Order: sequence, then structure tokens, then C-alpha cells
Amino acid sequence: MMNFYKISLTVLLVLVCASALTDEAQAQRKRREIKLEELQTPKEPTVSKGSTSLSAEALAKQLMKTPDAMLQAAVAGYQRESYAEAESLLTKYAALSVDEPLPRRELGNLMHAKSLAQLGRRDEAMRELGGLRLAFTTEDLRREADFDAAALEVQAGNVVIAAKGFASVVGSAWSPVEASIIKRKAAMYLSILAAAFLSTNDVKSLLPAVENKNLRALLLNELARKELAVAVPEQADSVVARLNMLIPDTMLQDTTIYAPYRAILSQTRSDAASLKKQTSIFRLGVVLPVTIDLFDGTENMSLGSMLLLGAMESAENYRKLATQMRLALFVKTAATPGDAVAAATALIEKDSVQMILGPAYSSHAVPVSQLCALKGVPMITPTATDDGVTKNMPMSFQLNPTHRARGKCIAQFLMETYGVKTVGIVAQDSTYGKQMAEGFREEVESKGGDIKLYAILPTGFKKFPNDVLKPLALRFHKLRGYPETKLDAIYIPMSSFESIAITLSQLKFYNITGRVVGSGDWHDAVLLKQYQQIQEKADSVIYAVDSDATIDSPETKRVADAYQQKWGGTPETNFWLGYDAVDFLAAAVLEKGIDERTKIADAIRNAPPIRTNHSEIFFNGGNVNVRMNIMRFAKGSIERLR
Repeated sequence: MMNFYKISLTVLLVLVCASALTDEAQAQRKRREIKLEELQTPKEPTVSKGSTSLSAEALAKQLMKTPDAMLQAAVAGYQRESYAEAESLLTKYAALSVDEPLPRRELGNLMHAKSLAQLGRRDEAMRELGGLRLAFTTEDLRREADFDAAALEVQAGNVVIAAKGFASVVGSAWSPVEASIIKRKAAMYLSILAAAFLSTNDVKSLLPAVENKNLRALLLNELARKELAVAVPEQADSVVARLNMLIPDTMLQDTTIYAPYRAILSQTRSDAASLKKQTSIFRLGVVLPVTIDLFDGTENMSLGSMLLLGAMESAENYRKLATQMRLALFVKTAATPGDAVAAATALIEKDSVQMILGPAYSSHAVPVSQLCALKGVPMITPTATDDGVTKNMPMSFQLNPTHRARGKCIAQFLMETYGVKTVGIVAQDSTYGKQMAEGFREEVESKGGDIKLYAILPTGFKKFPNDVLKPLALRFHKLRGYPETKLDAIYIPMSSFESIAITLSQLKFYNITGRVVGSGDWHDAVLLKQYQQIQEKADSVIYAVDSDATIDSPETKRVADAYQQKWGGTPETNFWLGYDAVDFLAAAVLEKGIDERTKIADAIRNAPPIRTNHSEIFFNGGNVNVRMNIMRFAKGSIERLR
């Protein structure tokens, strides 16, 4: 059994917190054997102590009397995002832990500072971290304290100080081949800061303070990109001369610099040399909610950060192949809808961008879409799904299908591929599944299909309400039960594990059969196997998912390998969404030499289906991508049908 006293914070958070932070772990939380009795409200568990029965609450209070249990409970509270509870427990732990081992007390101190930061008490957290980093006896905890302090400096607006802090975390000898998550993440954050937060002068002032040659190479590349973004062909000679000074031949020949980074610098110099030939430039404004978070023991980053990394990598790849039109990214971060509108306004009016990539969230994308409509500037969001982003907005586009479009997409596939005519639809109210159900119904009815069952169930339902099945006119036989009611397909756009299990068990009870059709939240082989065990007559399950970046694809593998070379890790799903957004624009717009705003919108709207790494993209003359990955689960494995 692992000794809890010897677990560092990094390891502890990997074990305890990662389940809330990764797609795989989220699925793991759901992965357990389905027992229908679990679906009922459980009784409060009790524990016997002699002849006395203790309730779970009483037991918890008893266990909390020990400092060890208190620290574990605090970590668990932090993992649940119950930061006030964690902070309170850690304060008590500090008072009771005088005799606890020093590594445990230091861990408690760092967790307390993290909890303060998560509660918005940034100044207090920064003061604590400032003292802790000097007092900690282990290098790992000192490095993590420095990482968190740098993240808080970003939040405070002290971006140059933050960048120096991340450079310190990386150290002087790091390269991507080193298996250190915290150093790799600090290096990636430094690159993001240089692209999205730091000005040209900021980067110049930062360079002398960075000892690590590999970090300097990354920063020099971002500096060169910033200069190239505003350069014009008439300045080609002076730009080339300046970049040759920034990136001299001796640097390109320095074998102590990581080889892939030297290749990046060499490509940047080549781009500068091609400035005279590439007479036109595509200025792409990027508005994303880039956040720099506290270290959590994992490689995961926020949605905005990963989208930006993907967009940057895709732009680098395009530049290697571009012959006529240059691509320049102008990046601004936005934490609120108001920030997003201000950022887009500045990009349009000051930087004269031809279009906007982003925002990521629907609440940001809707007002920016309205602004772009007024300004006549095309906008494409990689992730926002709200109908309002593109409704009556001819210049705005959604790469991620709206929920209504998702329902239509899977319905269209079923009717065209399997000749589906009779269907049942079971969804939940107050969820996006309801919108998917509406889209599915609209598509089926528009194609002459017959909706035999349409049920929008209340949140937290335990069984089908009596009126739900009335349209089927079911008759119960005392000996044989319910006769089989055959439908061509049963669409269940739900995400809750329990709700799906209850729905399938109810369909089985009432003997309603048909091809089971799920939604993107079903994209897990273990879960699908359990669902299939409930609905025994379903030989397969079909569903649509918005992202399926299969590394088996040669192009996707090439990009993943390049990412691994550059950063030493594996791209997350959100990286592909950012990468493919720029990749799609390159194929639909840039490679055709289109730079006029109205023509850009027309080119996107009328582009043929384009297969990217995570999905096919096809607007079919409209403003919302109508394609998704159609998946089938059969015989224990998942395959992509389209």
C-alpha cells in the first residue's frame, strides 16, 4: 500500500485530482458495472462500532479528529472544487500538525496557498507562496510554488514577471526530452505568454533574463513572428537583416540547442527571405479565453490555451508550404464577453485583420458575431455551439455543429444509410440533449419519417412517466409481459450515466426495441459495453461525435509526432480543434489567394467537404458545419462509419 506520507504534491494531485481534469479520467469516473438497484436513492451507509451504529456523517467527524485524515479531506475538497472547505480544513490542519512529518506540513502549506488562490484571495496566496518557496525543503515543492506564483502574476497583470517566473521553473538545462511535466508546462505557458500577452518590447526585455537556450529559441521565434506579422515587402531587406542578427548562423549551428527548435528558427529566417515574393498577407485575428492556471499535476491546459497552441502550430505548418500568401496571427485574450468584444474591435480597427478566429465560448461568440456583422468582418468559432452565434449572421461561422445540427446530422445519416422510418426519441429537459432531439425530429419529419415516441423527461427522472408511452398504446399481458414494439431507431441524446442506464432499462422493461442511437457523450467503449448489456437486443450502438482525431491517419500522426518533438507530450482534443480551424481556413481560403472579407465568407460557405484531423468540415452553403463523425460500437470495439 502506498505510504501517503511520502507522496509529493505533484504525485498526490495526479492521483486525486486528475479525474476532474482529463477526458479519460472523466470517463473512468463513469466506468463501473451497472446495477439497477444503484439507480434508486441509496440508504445512508452506517458503520458498526461495537454495539453502536455510526452514521456516515458521525464517522466522518470521528475520522476528522486526526491531522492525517484532515489533510486528505482537504485535498479531496480541493479536488471537488470546494475551495472554501479545503481552505478551512487546511487552516485547522496547520494548527494541529506541529508533530506531523515535515513533508506533510509543507504539502498542507502549499495546498492552503492554492486554495486561497482559487477563492480569489490572490494577494494572500501570493504572500504565502513568496514565503513558502524560500522555506520548502524539497526542490519539487519549491518549483511548484514558483509555478503557482507565476500563474498568479499573470492574473495580476504582471506578465513579464510571470514570464521570468516560468523561465525559472524550467531551469537552465531543460529540453523537451526531459520527462518533467511541470517544466514542460512552464515552457508551453512561456510560449503562450509570448504569443498572446507580451509585446515585441516585452519579449526583447525578457530575453537577457532567460538562460535556457531552448527557451531563448522559442522566444526568439515568437519575436521574429511578431516582426514578420507587420512587415511589408518594401521592408524586406531591413527585416531580413534584423532577423539575421536576432537568429545568427551560429545559433542555427549550435548543437546544444534542441534540433527541432533550430529547425523552427531556420524556417522563420526562410520566411523572412521570402517576404518579397509573398506580396499579400492574410491577417487573422485570434480572440480566445487564454488562462494560465495553477499547477495541477497534469499536462492539461485550459480550452483557450490549447486552442491557441493548435492554431499556432497549424500556422507554422502552413508557412512551410505557402508560396503566395503569408499568414500572420494577431492574438488577443478575453476573459469576459466584454473583453472579447473589445479585443475583436481592436483587431479589426487597429490591426486591420481580415477575419476573426474565435471566440471559444458561446457567451463570448454571440456579441462578437454581432460586432462582426456590423463591421462586415467574417468570424469563425472553433467550439461555440449556441444557435445565436450564426442565426441571421451571414459573416459568422461555427465549425462545431450546434446541438440542433447534431441531431439533424445523425438523423440524416440513419435515414440515408439504413432507411430508418419509424423512430423513438427520449431526451431530458433543461439539457442540450433537448435541442438535439428537436433537430433529430425536424430532420426525420422533413424526410417523411414517423415519430412513434417523443419523450422529453424531467431532470432526475427514475422511470418513464405514465403519459410518455401513451402514443404506443402498449398492453401488458400477465403471462407474456409487454409485446415487442419494434422501431427502426431509438435516439437517446443524454449525457448522464444514470439517466442513460434508466432509459435503456425502461425500454427493455416495456419491450421497445430498435437500433440504439446515442450522442457524443457515449464515446467510450467501456460505457458502451455496459449500455449494450442492458439493451440486449441491440447488436450495435451508433452515435455522432464532434471530434475523433485518429492517430492512425498519416497526416494526424505527422502532426502528433511534430507536437511530441516540440513539447515532449501528446496533443489534447482541444489542440486539434485549434489546429484544424486554421487548417480549414488554409484549404478553403488562403490557398485560393482570397483576402477580401466578403469573398472569404463566400469561400467558407461554399467550400467542398474538407477532412481535417478531428472531423470533416462542410458548411453546405450555410453557416454551421453539418458534418460529424458517425461512430458504431459493435463486438466490443468502436469504428468510424463516416
